[in-house]
Amino acid sequence: LAFGSALDGGSGVGRVTKHVLLRRFERVCLVEPCARWLKQSRRYLGNKRAGKCAFVHARLEELEAPSARPAAAAAAAQLFDLVWVQWTLQYLVDAHVVAALRSLASRLSAGGVLVVKENKPCAAGGGGGAAPGLAFRVDTPSGPHGRYDVTRPDEHHEWLFACAGLEVEHAESGCVGGEVTAWVLVRRAGGGAGRTPNEWRRPHRAGDGEEEAERELVRPTLDVEAMARAAEERAVAVRRAEESA
Repeated sequence: LAFGSALDGGSGVGRVTKHVLLRRFERVCLVEPCARWLKQSRRYLGNKRAGKCAFVHARLEELEAPSARPAAAAAAAQLFDLVWVQWTLQYLVDAHVVAALRSLASRLSAGGVLVVKENKPCAAGGGGGAAPGLAFRVDTPSGPHGRYDVTRPDEHHEWLFACAGLEVEHAESGCVGGEVTAWVLVRRAGGGAGRTPNEWRRPHRAGDGEEEAERELVRPTLDVEAMARAAEERAVAVRRAEESA
């Protein structure tokens, strides 16, 4: 792995950039959809560290979109030795996760890797009858700044990686007391953009039984429209409860 440039995807205020990436890489590109956090990251890093960084206000899944801001388009045109995405995919629905990973993977230099670090669903969380290890947790927004938070099981993350044309080179599931999994991903040999979540289905192997069939059935493809409808229904229920109180 070369240590020339890195991209911090969903960088927040720049903690990973400050404490990890800038200690190893010459330059870092911070990509963050929240303008307030991106502005704060400049102050958090300080002038000397910020001088080694580029700051891009953009959503990860829209880096290569025709409507992308000039800074985002410039970031999408660069190659990086490392792309780091930590506690960010949980705020994206499945289709956007795949779009973001495809875009980021296309910006890896030869020999570059993509690191993803995400929470695991709580063992005690409800899984709707799903087999152990296949439960999801979805927190819905509350208040004007609420955000969807989708905590996916490891197997579902790896399914999304495959959809994006990536394969797992290394994984550690015991991070932070077993509550976090980290993956080192590389582009699939032979290239290819992968498939959409609706197109990709792992073929059943000989010997797969009801348990494996169950695994296919519990894979949700979360979509923006369904989540927006759920948010609207929740808002209506809250208003009715307030009116009847």
